[in-house]
Amino acid sequence: MPDFAEPLARLINEFKHLPGIGQKSAQRLAFHLMRAGRDDAERLAQAILNVKDKLSLCPVCNNISEGDLCLFCRDTTRDQKLLCVVEEPHNILGIETTRQFNGLYHVLHGALSPLRGISPEQLNSSGQRYRIRRRSDDVEGHGRPPGDEMNAGLNQRPSNSSARGAAVYQCGFSFATSDYRNLLWLSRSTVR
Repeated sequence: MPDFAEPLARLINEFKHLPGIGQKSAQRLAFHLMRAGRDDAERLAQAILNVKDKLSLCPVCNNISEGDLCLFCRDTTRDQKLLCVVEEPHNILGIETTRQFNGLYHVLHGALSPLRGISPEQLNSSGQRYRIRRRSDDVEGHGRPPGDEMNAGLNQRPSNSSARGAAVYQCGFSFATSDYRNLLWLSRSTVR
C-alpha cells in the first residue's frame, strides 16, 4: 500500500531529484504546495517553465543569459581588459556584491581538477582562451574555492595564459556571501 496518493508521491519523487533535497525536505515542499493556493502553484510552475524556455548560455562567456548576450557582456562600461574565471554562474553574485570588480566573467560550468583529470580542455574554457589571446594585456582573475585542487588548477593556468601576455591572479574564494565579513574579505582580495 503506497504511503501517499499518486500525484503527491510523484511530486515528492520529483523534488527528491533536486540537489540537497532528501525525502523529508521533498515531503515538506510537497505538502506546502498542496496547502498553497492554486495561484501560488501556477506561479511556481510558470517560473520553472520560464527558466527552461527563456534562458540560455551567453555565447561569449557562458553565463546565464536572457537574450543574445548576458548583462555583463552587453555592458560597455565594464573593463574589457579584466576577466574573472568562475566555476558556476552563481559564483558571480559574490563578486558582484562587493562592487569592487568591474571586468568581465567567463563561466566554466565545472571545476578545474588536475587531481581528478579535469583539464581546461574538458571545461568551457575555449572561449576564455580566445578572449585572452585577442589582447596581450588582459588580466585574468580566478574566483576559485580553496583546496589542493584549486592550487593545482592555478598552477596549471599560468602556463596557458601568461604565454599570451596575461597576468593571472587568484582573486577570491567561494564561501557563503551572506556573511558581511566574507564580503569585506572578498572586496579586499578582488583584483583592481
